[in-house]
Amino acid sequence: MRTTVIVTRLRLGRAQSYARLHSEIPEHRYRSLLDSGVVSWEIWRYRRVLIHVIVSAIPFDQLQRCMEDTSEPDTSWDRAISMHVKRGSSSPRLLWRMDDTGQTAD
Repeated sequence: MRTTVIVTRLRLGRAQSYARLHSEIPEHRYRSLLDSGVVSWEIWRYRRVLIHVIVSAIPFDQLQRCMEDTSEPDTSWDRAISMHVKRGSSSPRLLWRMDDTGQTAD
């Protein structure tokens, strides 16, 4: 399994409406994500910062290509999200991890 973390920012004053909008994504988008290899996708919020934690069966760049190849564009959903979330994102670098097998640091 692969874990990807992406950080995005909400537009000013859009936190509550984003939470309502994203309380459930369209069924076809949900199915497409699962079919493309997403195992789980969590979105955490701290003030205007959104932290996406994505666990997938394949690397995230491959997952994105798979989504582009297999799913129909959803311009209405994309437009609705873009009204709430600023363009651009960043992927933080993992510094430390621990589990039942030990610890690792980068």
